[in-house]
Amino acid sequence: MTAVQDDQPTHQGRQGSPRARLFAAVATYNRPDVAERAVRALLDQTRPPDGIVVVENSAEPQFEGRFPPHQVEVIRPGRNTGAAGGFGIGAQEALARGATHVVFVDDDCILHPTTLARIEHHVTRDLRGAVVGPVVVAPDGEALVWDVYRADGRAYAGRSVLPCHPLPTRDMAFHGLTVSAKALRTAGGPRPDLFFGGPDVEFSLRLAAHGYSLFYLPDAVATHHAVPYHTFWWFGPRKVVAGTPGHRYYVLRNRLLMWRMYRRDPAITGVGRLLAREVVGALVLGDRARRLRLLASALRDGLVGDPFRTLDNAVPLNRG
Repeated sequence: MTAVQDDQPTHQGRQGSPRARLFAAVATYNRPDVAERAVRALLDQTRPPDGIVVVENSAEPQFEGRFPPHQVEVIRPGRNTGAAGGFGIGAQEALARGATHVVFVDDDCILHPTTLARIEHHVTRDLRGAVVGPVVVAPDGEALVWDVYRADGRAYAGRSVLPCHPLPTRDMAFHGLTVSAKALRTAGGPRPDLFFGGPDVEFSLRLAAHGYSLFYLPDAVATHHAVPYHTFWWFGPRKVVAGTPGHRYYVLRNRLLMWRMYRRDPAITGVGRLLAREVVGALVLGDRARRLRLLASALRDGLVGDPFRTLDNAVPLNRG
């Protein structure tokens, strides 16, 4: 698959070089100090964004007033719309303000100072029309938080062994994921009713289904904390992804829905391994009865009915 080539930059920079209008969309919930670090990293870019839209999902205004309105626009939906809803609102506002590209940034993601400059370089030159994102590293600067794969399916061991050229991928997270205005209008934005737990993956798969190629940019970098694991002993050390019962409900439900919509993996890996991982997690992470009950609900909600129908997001995340 090749990059779609019909998205054209609408501005010219100095000496006639093409220039995009990059707007950053940040979704946050109940952790203003964390989000402030992410926004300051955006403001400190060598190529600052043309606008920053922060969607504050918490019921009380905790982020408002931390930056002048001319630097950062804060939108408060009045309820928790989840990561997916928040990013959707941010994208709509960015498009209304003339963005040619929207950069989706989780509130706990720190873009390195030259990341937006490298993103603009690629989306206006060699990857015009494609969906791009930085490689995401742990705070040590080397370990890859999200795997980047070789053509033979093996994951690269770390940032230092990545090649210099853009690397195709099937999906990426809201850690600098950059999408053109045309792609957003063609494929739609993040699906709000997925709420939390994989809406970025579904968004990536949908963009790919509409003909847009996705690339990691090794010369653009973001920092994010490592995935939290819980280690246990079962004929040797093993680990499962940690998370609240509500969090794991959304992960399982949404991944099952995605498998039904896109069928990118065989059933044994698309459903079997996923379900096994979540059940093991429920058995070792504590609050076992509630976890298993919510996983049963997720299994039902993910496998029954139309995967394109509007979903009920009543399960609490219990995020403090």
